[in-house]
Amino acid sequence: MRQPLRRLAAAGLLAVTVLAGAGIGASAADGAGISANGINAATDGQSVVWAAPAGEQHDILIDSVGGHQRRTVADGPRDQTMPAVSGSVVVWAEWTGTGVAGQRDLLGTDLASGAAYTIAAGDTDEHDPSIWQQQVVWVSTAFDEQTHSLIDTLLLKDLGSNAAPVVLDQAPSEPGSSGIFEPVINDGRVVWLNALKSTTHSSAWTLKLRRLGDTAPVEIASGFFAIGGPSASLAPLDRPGFDIAGNTLVYSTNFDVYALDLASQAKTQLAGVENGAWLPGGNPTTNGRYVFWQDYRYSADSADLARQLHSASFRADIAGYDLQSHSQFAVTTNTGYNANPMARGGTLVYEQRADPSDQVAEIEVTPVSAVLPTAPQPNPGKTSPNWFYFTETQHYLSFGFKTFWQESGGVPVFGFPLTEEFSELNPDLDRMLTVQYLERQRYEYHPEHAGTPYEVELGRLGAEDAAARNLGGTAPFTAVDASTAGEGCEYVAATGHTLCGAFRDYWHAHGLELGDRGLSARESLALFGYPLSEPFTDPDTDVTVQYFERARFESHPENPPGWQVLLGR
Repeated sequence: MRQPLRRLAAAGLLAVTVLAGAGIGASAADGAGISANGINAATDGQSVVWAAPAGEQHDILIDSVGGHQRRTVADGPRDQTMPAVSGSVVVWAEWTGTGVAGQRDLLGTDLASGAAYTIAAGDTDEHDPSIWQQQVVWVSTAFDEQTHSLIDTLLLKDLGSNAAPVVLDQAPSEPGSSGIFEPVINDGRVVWLNALKSTTHSSAWTLKLRRLGDTAPVEIASGFFAIGGPSASLAPLDRPGFDIAGNTLVYSTNFDVYALDLASQAKTQLAGVENGAWLPGGNPTTNGRYVFWQDYRYSADSADLARQLHSASFRADIAGYDLQSHSQFAVTTNTGYNANPMARGGTLVYEQRADPSDQVAEIEVTPVSAVLPTAPQPNPGKTSPNWFYFTETQHYLSFGFKTFWQESGGVPVFGFPLTEEFSELNPDLDRMLTVQYLERQRYEYHPEHAGTPYEVELGRLGAEDAAARNLGGTAPFTAVDASTAGEGCEYVAATGHTLCGAFRDYWHAHGLELGDRGLSARESLALFGYPLSEPFTDPDTDVTVQYFERARFESHPENPPGWQVLLGR
């Protein structure tokens, strides 16, 4: 119970695709992926591009997300890196080794038409391209003869019109501390980081956004990151990361990860180290609904993370968050150094290294649906006293949830698991809880009750379903008088409703194991809660139902004995 999802991910049960030297399409779960031979992975949701080692150089390769369409986009004799893709258009940076300040030209090609583009070339250094449709943004670094220093210029070019590039921003350039960093263009907006060295040991940064067609950017956030001195031990992880898709902008700063809804301006913190919390993260990406980031929460504190940062065993996990359901889940756990995630459409791409210093990585590609808690898990082909694997739904119950399921009713009461464990925001408690959904219940882990019968609690699914269906004001949910309780009924004064007949018998026949002699009303109450309604015919199903705090009872007289009362799914 104390390591939700992690034991499954660590066992290699999350299926991903490895972009291997032999081509794309091998599942990590089946062991077919052998090596990555790649860096700078990027995706538009349909294709994946990366820079693959070719001797001492890199070639640009592309494949469809589904694999089996691998081809070379650009190859030697020069070094090709930093690819980006949108539809059939791929852009990248090519090393030239010429010019006073510059080293790279920016090139592109339309794989459908065969058109080739020289986007920018000359004595300047063209780097960090990003593309959306036919709009390309990149950073051009040039030597300023007047100031005798380097200047970064953020440029935007329309490949369709081939008009002159538009200047979006400029900043003094100093590697790692000043300049314009890694711009992103997506869904008609450009986002970038403008940083200026402010002290010997820190830089001031501003995150800017400009909509295509606008004449000026807006400032989204600002702050400082360390570049030297006593606070610089974690500086390589401290610089802000950011991404955008639709109306969702995500960014990280000082190990805090935020999601900003550009329509409502509502900001949600997804990870961080504020107010005594230690859930450090950085370098987020989003496809508009889901957010993924590099996760360092396995470390004990900042000193521990700093020590590990400079070791060969330093690790970064990938975490995910569903902005719609306010739930968090692990994508990888303790599988090495996982970095540079990018999510577009239904695809997630990231780089995995055994050692952060490795020059090449395995390029992991997975459907977003395959890393969600609802994703089916492969049959392990073995058993364990610590977990059950259910072939019916292809999910696990482990440790405390498994024990609770066994002792409190099993399949008839709860059904099979529909998800793995994950974290979900509990609005009543205003904090995240480890939960797992089953066909007829939601299990919740409450560490504050560790060692007591209430360590695992049940979700108030009956109340939540009734609220979602707006049933609260209807006649069956109106409290009744005690005098209405006829023969074979009990009146529950706490909610003003009755327990009658088969529903009453079922309520008393099941309960949580609280240590009482026999099966007590207290144990039944702990399992189902109080009745919230009288029995009524559900207009959507024509089934007689009764709502309780944690369940919906359904009458199925056509079923054999023992199955004539079921809990709603």
